[in-house]
Amino acid sequence: MIPPTMDGSDSRTAPISGHAWVPIDDENTWTWSFGLRHHRPLTDEERDLAGGRDGSWGPIDENYGPIMNRDNEYLMDREKQRTQNFTGIDGVPNQDAAVQESMGPITDRTRELLGRSDSAVVAWRKMIIESAKALQDGVEPPMVLLPEAYNVRSATLLLDREVAWEDGAAPLMQGGDISRAVTEAAE
Repeated sequence: MIPPTMDGSDSRTAPISGHAWVPIDDENTWTWSFGLRHHRPLTDEERDLAGGRDGSWGPIDENYGPIMNRDNEYLMDREKQRTQNFTGIDGVPNQDAAVQESMGPITDRTRELLGRSDSAVVAWRKMIIESAKALQDGVEPPMVLLPEAYNVRSATLLLDREVAWEDGAAPLMQGGDISRAVTEAAE
């Protein structure tokens, strides 16, 4: 999930969005993006921007394939790259796709140079590998038995210096009944 952005409004009313990468075979993945405003329905304009064929996660063709893709170099515009935008590619999602797909369908992770900011990635990969090996031996992964661990949201907020982030963000990060969490955060 993507933490709501701080656009000058109260972060409790900012949109909530995220992505899910779903493998469909060894070399291809569907990417599903979602968005909502928990305090009100999306407007027609917001819905078109988020989910329309020409919205921010597009444009897409009649088969839901990206029009900006590896085969056409994501419609990179060299003049725009020189004068306006480092990549020359329109839209952050298309820029992300260009970087992700440039690695090829299967990336050799042994050549990866990870730094301190990647410690969560390292820990996650280690846990997944250990869980897969244990499952081969008939041991069910522990996270299967803890569904409540997945009931969490990302959050963006400003806190006074004396407020620990764990305490200040807790009402916004709790999944489930978001209206209750927003009410608690406002109090």
